[in-house]
Amino acid sequence: MVSIEKLIYHFNQSLRVNDHILMMLKEPIRIRVELEQNLLYLTLDRKRLLIKHARPLKNYHINIQTTADHFHSLLQGRTSLKKQVDEKHIILKSTFRQLLKLDAIFLLNQNLSKIYQMY
Repeated sequence: MVSIEKLIYHFNQSLRVNDHILMMLKEPIRIRVELEQNLLYLTLDRKRLLIKHARPLKNYHINIQTTADHFHSLLQGRTSLKKQVDEKHIILKSTFRQLLKLDAIFLLNQNLSKIYQMY
């Protein structure tokens, strides 16, 4: 399994190529991800892209609970966030608008899968 740091790096590389996707982000999105025994604190920002924080933030727009495999497939654009929520692979706490926005960013940035295959 590839480390989350490496996936975030490749996700950001792909976002730099597909920078038109970032036009959807008017404000940063703060995301808390619970992966089995690990907690990730992320911010998706128009200028700094996807950032992993070492410490918790004060509040979050989106809370995700899932397995590492399902989260990796999301970051790689191989599956839809909404589909994984519908299939109960992901427990999500968010507004529907934030869900759709994040889902669109992950899917539109699927160029990451091509970059990922080079490694």
